[in-house]
Amino acid sequence: MRPAIVACLFVVACSAQQAPMLLHSAQPEAAFTQMDEAGFWSLIDTSVQGSPSQDAQEDRLTKALSALTAEDVAAFDRTFWAQMHKAYSWDLWGAAYIIHGGASDDGFEYFRRWLVSRGKATFEGALQDPDSLASLIPASQDEPAEFESFAYVAANVWKSKTGIDPYAATGDVGFFDTAYFAASAPSEPKGAPFEDDPASLAQRWPKLSERFGNDPLG
Repeated sequence: MRPAIVACLFVVACSAQQAPMLLHSAQPEAAFTQMDEAGFWSLIDTSVQGSPSQDAQEDRLTKALSALTAEDVAAFDRTFWAQMHKAYSWDLWGAAYIIHGGASDDGFEYFRRWLVSRGKATFEGALQDPDSLASLIPASQDEPAEFESFAYVAANVWKSKTGIDPYAATGDVGFFDTAYFAASAPSEPKGAPFEDDPASLAQRWPKLSERFGNDPLG
């Protein structure tokens, strides 16, 4: 059997329960601006330095984003979602499935948020070789590799700067324009789907299966 997939990540991201999509510009050419990846990863890496708790990491990132303009916070958010789209693959979904003993579409969403929150080295290492997460996840970790609220940090900062509720705002400027994500979100995970029987999982992700196959997180 194959795990259920969402028809389109964009639909999930647009729901009231998911992170918003920040676009804060009246000019179309500026509306699609992303933050340069070096600057984006510098903010993420600084926030996770020293392996703080998730609450502490959110606080650090909130302070860092608060020093930026509202437009730059929006650009950060779009770059965050660009990384989320990169990680939308069957290889990583299978990794999440083994790590947690199962992974729904929401669970995979929160796993990818966690993966981005870990910083550039972990994120890019996992994209290149998802099985490497067997060594990238600390041995002491026993909570799920998920970070749902990480995707809301930029929206909260943006609201504090603009006074506009990003979940309910309407109008020509300051609302959440879905065009960028409609154009860029993948319609389905990249790569080949996986079978959820233990033998197939162990063949495709041997290191993760050895570590988490009988002892999943959470």
